[in-house]
Amino acid sequence: MRNVAYLIVSGAMLGSAFLVPGTAAALPSCTALATDPANGLAGNPFVKSASGVIIPPAGANASYCQVNILYGENPNQNINIRVGLPLSGLDGGTGGLQGAWNGRTQGVGGGGCSGNLTVTAPVNARYVGSGTDGGHSGAANNCEPAVNLDGTYNVQYIQDWSRNGIKQEILFSKALAEAYYGGPPLYNYWNGCSTGGRQGYLLAQELGNELDGILASAPAIYWTRFQTAQMWGQIVMKDLTGGVIPTAKQNFATSKATAACDALDGVTDGIIDDPRACTYSAAHDSTAICSANGGTSADPNCLTPAQAQAMDKIWDGPRNASARPCGTVPPLSHWVSRNSIGTSTIATSIGIR
Repeated sequence: MRNVAYLIVSGAMLGSAFLVPGTAAALPSCTALATDPANGLAGNPFVKSASGVIIPPAGANASYCQVNILYGENPNQNINIRVGLPLSGLDGGTGGLQGAWNGRTQGVGGGGCSGNLTVTAPVNARYVGSGTDGGHSGAANNCEPAVNLDGTYNVQYIQDWSRNGIKQEILFSKALAEAYYGGPPLYNYWNGCSTGGRQGYLLAQELGNELDGILASAPAIYWTRFQTAQMWGQIVMKDLTGGVIPTAKQNFATSKATAACDALDGVTDGIIDDPRACTYSAAHDSTAICSANGGTSADPNCLTPAQAQAMDKIWDGPRNASARPCGTVPPLSHWVSRNSIGTSTIATSIGIR
């Protein structure tokens, strides 16, 4: 199994065939999905607002029925959910099992601290696509509101982003598909990467019976270690050098490490096959240190002793007070690629994107 992608498929598949409606006239239009109480939105005490509108075709994007829902069980809960439905036969859709629909749903995940309300990709492939902002957007996408100014946790914010939003997204998308097309979906899928991958794992644990397949790529999980690893390079550079080491200098250090360890796997190809086997130290390499700082390098991108020490610590990964690796599982030093150092993302662990 690849480190960067996991495929989880539930054991239960829906066995019932797609129900073809008796008459198209009995089905709701796109607009009626949000206005007729029979379709589950209008009159729902937890739906603060809802709208249904046909989005016209634009370039490569097909026309579809877009339903927007603002969900909340209390004044502080405001989760935006979007469901995109390929046009039904009543609304002019053709080419699918019913209208333009392929009989399937596909929920899409977010990334970082952000949700995802863009559903055109699954809709263009004839799926009912769904997404959610997880209860926050705009400036709140940086995750900082998860901790209140007094240091307490914003539990509503955390729960809506981590689980409530995506669970309601799945349930509403399935219910709207059945109402719009006159029969339940044949199969229901989740597709997400990074945060979307983590969301896929959550759905497998808490809503598994509602889904038939989950594609959870590069799941951003185990945040206490994952985020420590993400921030480690920036912390090291600030502590040891007072700021970011210029990218050119980072690349210079990377080239030194690659030259020293490239051939360890028997092939000189510019890639360190197993970083664990590389013991190169920039701080102990005089050819990496500027001549003005006691080294022998005249390269314009040579390092000061502090910069060299910082590069070594970044490569080694975070450690706790007992000097034990604590950044990832397995330790960051086992997985960090020494030729993947950049200004923003100092160390990239396999499986974290």
